[in-house]
Amino acid sequence: MFSEELKYQLDAMLETYNDNHSDAIDLICEHHLGVLGARDSRISSINEEGIHLSTSDGGSTLERTLEFLEMPNTNEEVVGVLLASLSDARSKAPSNVPKTKIELEFEKTRRLKTYFTEVFERRDVSSNILELKFKGGLGELPNLGNDAFLYFIVDSSGETDDFPPGFSMETFRRSGTKGLRRHYSGAYYTIREYGEDAIDVWFVRHADAGPLSQWAENVSVGGKAAIWGPRTSFKPPQNTNRYLFIADETAQPAVLSSIENLPDQCEYACLFETHDDSSSFELGDKSDFVEWIYRKQEKAGEGTGLIKKISELKLDTENLYIFGAGETRQMSAIRRQLMSSQNLSSDQITMVGYWSRSSL
Repeated sequence: MFSEELKYQLDAMLETYNDNHSDAIDLICEHHLGVLGARDSRISSINEEGIHLSTSDGGSTLERTLEFLEMPNTNEEVVGVLLASLSDARSKAPSNVPKTKIELEFEKTRRLKTYFTEVFERRDVSSNILELKFKGGLGELPNLGNDAFLYFIVDSSGETDDFPPGFSMETFRRSGTKGLRRHYSGAYYTIREYGEDAIDVWFVRHADAGPLSQWAENVSVGGKAAIWGPRTSFKPPQNTNRYLFIADETAQPAVLSSIENLPDQCEYACLFETHDDSSSFELGDKSDFVEWIYRKQEKAGEGTGLIKKISELKLDTENLYIFGAGETRQMSAIRRQLMSSQNLSSDQITMVGYWSRSSL
């Protein structure tokens, strides 16, 4: 039986793929599972037997299953089954079938480098946000601006923070922690600001912190990290001149960086969710454009005030782009709310799941 934690993660994954990767599910249904002209495909459920898909051949609704050869124990293993099915579908599809968003993203990531850097300074941004400045080894890191994010790899065992010769993101992906002498952990974080051979990164302090948050809380100046990237999800349509940003603490650096890169004469507004007044921070000339929404006693990722505020919005959607990021299921719910209540095309809204709350 799946654990409750894995069930929660799989539900979040299901929503993410249905919201953002229907083109990949269509391709799998048609060229891996043999449904001619598959359309409107989606993941209907995931259980111990496999990934259950619903699709249409233009005349009727069909149910198909990607069966597990053995029961997966992690979310990553389930994603692996989907990606293997996508790879098989691509090998069978005619050469003129367009690449899916997942495949296009994979092509981009193959060119990304792994950089090695170290902590230069620490400072508190608010009661629950810590900023680390990393310096050195970053002279060739591209400045993408906006919500540029990196994958951080650290030795969370505390034994040493040196990396073996030849270590890279590929090493980490292939080996995980198996066969490695030390225990490495990794997670994505957004660049708040670029400097000369340096970057500032914000880490959110959580009650039940993961390995990277714990590392950030405890690391001293000189502590080392490997970083891979960067990439960006912020992709407004051409002619956009008005923006709405939605973010919890994990996405506030991405939003602030994106605002600072907006063209002149653009309008913007922000909804920032955080715990309480002590976890908000000074915004300078952006203060008039940001509304703080406090969770108070509600847990991160479960706050009701943010989606209530969004349900009350009356938006002029002409030339509007909405960018939001935060807890995966919260962002999926917000996207559905906005798509059903506002006159938006799909390219006018990007909602990114930066993290998934525990089901416990």
